[in-house]
Amino acid sequence: MESRTEPTTLEPDSAPAAEVEHLNGVDGDDSELTTGPEEEFSPALLFLEDFVVTALLSAGRPLRNGELAQKAEAQGWTLNRPALREALAASKRVQTADREWEATWRLTRRHLPREERLRVPVEALVREFLELIGKPLPVPVIAREVSAMRNAPDSNIKEAVATILRMARYALEVAPGVYLHESFALVTGAPREDVLIRENRLHLDPDFEGLTEFAQIESKDPANIARELMEFTGGPLSQKVIGFFVARVQGATFSTAKLAGVLNDRTQFQPLLNGFVMLQEAVPSLKEAAQEFLVEVGGEAEAIDPEALLRQRVPAKDVILPSEEALVALRDLGRNAEGEPIHTAKIVLNNWDVEPDDPTLVAQIQGLNEALRRDTTNWMPFGMGRFLLLESVPAAAREVPAALKPATATVRNRTTGENFDLEMDDEGLDSDGAAFVHSPEWDDIGEENEVEGARGAANITRVPVLNHHYETGTLRIRKMDEGVWDLKSPFSHLTLYQRGDGDEAPFEVWAARENGLVSGEALKQWFNENLGPSGGVAKIEREGDKLFISREPFDSRVFLTERRVEDLEGLRASAAFLSLYELLVKILSDSKSGLELPALWANVNVVRRTSKRLLVSVLSLYSPFVSKQRGQNSWVWTMETGKDADFKKGKRRFVRE
Repeated sequence: MESRTEPTTLEPDSAPAAEVEHLNGVDGDDSELTTGPEEEFSPALLFLEDFVVTALLSAGRPLRNGELAQKAEAQGWTLNRPALREALAASKRVQTADREWEATWRLTRRHLPREERLRVPVEALVREFLELIGKPLPVPVIAREVSAMRNAPDSNIKEAVATILRMARYALEVAPGVYLHESFALVTGAPREDVLIRENRLHLDPDFEGLTEFAQIESKDPANIARELMEFTGGPLSQKVIGFFVARVQGATFSTAKLAGVLNDRTQFQPLLNGFVMLQEAVPSLKEAAQEFLVEVGGEAEAIDPEALLRQRVPAKDVILPSEEALVALRDLGRNAEGEPIHTAKIVLNNWDVEPDDPTLVAQIQGLNEALRRDTTNWMPFGMGRFLLLESVPAAAREVPAALKPATATVRNRTTGENFDLEMDDEGLDSDGAAFVHSPEWDDIGEENEVEGARGAANITRVPVLNHHYETGTLRIRKMDEGVWDLKSPFSHLTLYQRGDGDEAPFEVWAARENGLVSGEALKQWFNENLGPSGGVAKIEREGDKLFISREPFDSRVFLTERRVEDLEGLRASAAFLSLYELLVKILSDSKSGLELPALWANVNVVRRTSKRLLVSVLSLYSPFVSKQRGQNSWVWTMETGKDADFKKGKRRFVRE
């Protein structure tokens, strides 16, 4: 077997033996494995400490109690903040003060003069940090934390740390640029198995004896061996213990570095502090155990209902308004929210770290609500206690383009003395008119309330793109498509992956749940490259968390040639003075065989955005327009010349006021 370290000695400049042994999960004597004085090893406590350490490493700064609670909530579990403080009171890696958690390695030398801090070699700090953490970390994180330990910014620190790690015998590179201190891996080179066990203190591990006696290892693959061992114990295991059983199987070919690389595969394993590893599928059960552990330590946490807090009120004289500094910081938070509104009760509880039993809690929440409601320059209300930072979402995503809003022209009919363009109830609509008005397939802006029976597939949809959407670079999120888009917030910043023959790059769009539009310059460019001016079809598919876009064959029902679109665009200048009746006369005059409703609607919308109900109402109301059935579900509309613009008999009673 290979040996990366001397089996029984520590190098002269290493940490004291007792400290290194503690960091490996063992004490210097032959007592049982512990994580603190006179405490048995607790996977739940290990998980909690790893959770806090990982959060601090991820943030690169101190974290408030509420921020940790938010991170736990995002991972699907509830954090009892007072119990966490009590549980980790003896931790050598983290400490809490003034409602803030900080890493001990950042604090240790903070009180020392700058000259004394800089006197400590960077190599010594790298080794100290890796020994303290005991889990694989990338070079940028190690370099940042070493810089924090020195409390002196250094533009060259990353390169220096990378060089040290490449040269250091104690640093195992488990993946490119990712390192683990070798003391957490199996020390090999012992002449006999019993010596190997003693040198690695495996006999002190609470799981080792049971594994050697009862575990049946059937695989020769390191990952499968680790899995079999952890499935047997039902909890995390140290890399040393796993290494022992892998080395048994592999013999002289065993490599501590290769095994550490295998155990760093995040698709199968979750590295923890102290050189421990657990199966990814076991993480949820360990979260539950951690919550139960916190209940044992501090009792049941008081249930907090943010919605109930929003409904509570205090007298106006007791309201506590936030400071300007707090509002500025809140805007910074809103900029990073990716279109998600902030929740004022959660901000006060988690970001401002006000405890649930604080007598000023409701007063502060009410004050924040009032401050944001007044600040219409920066914030938009989105329901009770929720506000969206306006600048975090492009104006184009927040607003509906004028070209998408149904419009009418006020032009009087000389025959009837009334406006030409009148809407009718369903009962007055001829042929397939009512079905067309309520069709979920033709759901569009300003016509949401007309849609009936909107059910579509949960993972795929095909959207015909009419000219008004083509020109504005927007996709309509029809009610039947909502399951595919699956929007969780009022505004969502999404990535669309292209399907095609080449290596087309994905592009970014904004999806607005409030107005039902997907928009973006990149989407408009995709339209120009893939679809025609009317009738092109965009297919949207969901695969897990990813959305894919591709081009489908055009929809013949609403397809218009570029030449036809150009002819219709020529009518736009005069459209403000033309009624829909007059536009339909011009359009149907160009088609002797007539047009079905989708085609008529596509033609009209090139000239002026028109609702389906108004279109079908005008066709059904006036005598010159006639429908003929061409198939079981197909009706064609034509125009008979020589007739006046009179109402058809019996239609007036259906006209809407």
